[in-house]
Amino acid sequence: MFRRLKIQLLLSASAALLLLILGIYFIARGWPVPGVLVMLLLCAYLVLLNLWFWRYVSDPIRDMTQTARRIAEGSYGTKIEQSYDNEIGDLAREINGMSEKVAVAEKARTEKKLAFNHPPTRFPNRTEQTYPKKELTA
Repeated sequence: MFRRLKIQLLLSASAALLLLILGIYFIARGWPVPGVLVMLLLCAYLVLLNLWFWRYVSDPIRDMTQTARRIAEGSYGTKIEQSYDNEIGDLAREINGMSEKVAVAEKARTEKKLAFNHPPTRFPNRTEQTYPKKELTA
């Protein structure tokens, strides 16, 4: 799971490591200004990476958690917005499918229960049973 996100995060970590090594190299060679500039670039990159992670990973997971809570509380058929084409989007599609199936099953169960019980008395509803018709004789 999260294979595409793992690759994105691996590439981002590699880029950050490369900037760190480059900054250390510049400082070790006696070029402090380029070294400090690369370190500042690294800091800006890490802040942007965290903002990206917050927007594209953390927020969708929070939204899915809230939707899952609503489904657990009985709001069957609740949907998650599917705006991502990665593992997060796959998870949203699966939760939406599950929610739809639970809504259909719950509706069928409720209809069956209502058809079986007579609401005021809670006795079985016999209107569904078929009885032999008696012909009236004069």
